Amino acid sequence: MLKPRLTQIPLLFIFGWLTILVSIFLAGWTNTWKALFVPTMSPAFGDMRTVQGSLSSLAAGFNPQVANPGDPWNRPMNYPSVWSWIAENFGLQAESNYLIFVSTTILFFLLCCYLLLRKYPSVTLLLMCFSGATLLAVERGNNDIVVFALLFLAASSHTIVSAIAMFAATALKIYPLLALPAFLKLPRNALGMTFLIVVAMVLLWPELSAIRSATPISAGLSYGSASILSAAQKFDINFPSIVLTAILISASFAILAIKKFREKLTISNATDREELLFLIGSCVYVGTFILASNWDYRLVFLLFCVPLLLKMKEATLQLGLGILLLIALNFMPLATVLGKIGIGLNILSKVILFITLTAITSMRIGQILLQTNFTILNKKFKA
Repeated sequence: MLKPRLTQIPLLFIFGWLTILVSIFLAGWTNTWKALFVPTMSPAFGDMRTVQGSLSSLAAGFNPQVANPGDPWNRPMNYPSVWSWIAENFGLQAESNYLIFVSTTILFFLLCCYLLLRKYPSVTLLLMCFSGATLLAVERGNNDIVVFALLFLAASSHTIVSAIAMFAATALKIYPLLALPAFLKLPRNALGMTFLIVVAMVLLWPELSAIRSATPISAGLSYGSASILSAAQKFDINFPSIVLTAILISASFAILAIKKFREKLTISNATDREELLFLIGSCVYVGTFILASNWDYRLVFLLFCVPLLLKMKEATLQLGLGILLLIALNFMPLATVLGKIGIGLNILSKVILFITLTAITSMRIGQILLQTNFTILNKKFKA
């Protein structure tokens, strides 16, 4: 993986985003994003418009998770209803309030990226911060960036704050509960989080069906078993997504079964925080890959994986994973420049990442469970 430890990298990050901001003011919203291979929607920050539009839909007597005429594109709101409460309390029907609110969430997201780069400077991580997936998340103002910031807070805080951050993330988007195994090494955190996540899921349960129905399945600019099969159907290839998932998971465990490959996945001298960040990112990616079709902006969670992957013993594998990450996060540039070859490379990279990260994640979680059980038995023995 590319990893020269350059103190200038955080400054390059700031300079890059300031350049994008200046370009938006001088060249315009659409021209700036088009130059960066990012498909645009107008008005700006299109994804959060479903939340803004939900207020007028509710006022007209509609359930915005089913029918949302207040959205400029008539898209159902595939988020929990708490977002409508947030929109009402922050006055997001007013365009100025809307733009301030979304811009603030983007600033918090970029701050998290900056803090990651300052602590773990690497060219790979810097390039990922300007990848197609990251740029798309910002252009759309998608609320995954809010979840990203909350999970970063959960990984950086003490027990109570960490548990509250995880609860808030789950209440806002549901899928953050997949990151719970990352906290197994911190039993008190995990216990509090589990309780609050159960509370969140009880509250969200009546909405789950509507949210899932409102989420489209895409064959492009997306990842997951459902997305791959949606693309395959264009070639008259049809089989259940669970079959593809089973094949990919079997490939992961086949890697672990071979000692030579297992040793290549060894990671040394990783800190607890690097492991925690990695497991958050990998659990979100692996879990969402299995369960749903996901737009590419959710790939921003793979940024969390980089600090630990920089510690891999096998230099060739480290470099290879860095390249795969960059290919996976850049669907539109690859599709624009290389056409079908670029699309194929993008899909293949996402599949290989799934297999590899599933293997590494399984190995790391297994080691944590063994260490935890050993510690418990050791304490009982001493007692």
